[in-house]
Amino acid sequence: MRRYYFLDFLFLLLLLPCSSLAQPSPDNGLLWEDEQYGESPMMAYYALSDRGGDIPAIKDFKAFCPTPQDQGNTASCVGYALAHGLTIARSIQKKWRGRTNIDAHAHSASFIYNQIKLDEDCESGAYLTAGLRLLQQQGDCLISDFKNT
Repeated sequence: MRRYYFLDFLFLLLLLPCSSLAQPSPDNGLLWEDEQYGESPMMAYYALSDRGGDIPAIKDFKAFCPTPQDQGNTASCVGYALAHGLTIARSIQKKWRGRTNIDAHAHSASFIYNQIKLDEDCESGAYLTAGLRLLQQQGDCLISDFKNT
């Protein structure tokens, strides 16, 4: 009879890790599809000698970055990545410095995400290629015009 108690105890121990795996985990907002990625146009490759020499090992863009934001419980990381990438590129192009100035011209992550998410709720992810296509065809607006939620 003792043997059965031991087996029951062992069975319960084996179930504990499984129950921890069943806990809800934060969603990943980036949806990946190899076919879409493979069909995306790629930038032409240039040898270093064609571009005028060596590329520095480290380049710090922190001075051009907007204030980091929290996406909360939404799966909107694709929108944030694209909006902040646009903001950084524009800040470099315009030679803007200082968080206050850059934040005033920051792009809206929610504007992008709300148009490319797969479902009506904010728990569904989005494809990076869909976001890039949206930006190419339609563009983005500033966070001052469309607040991030």
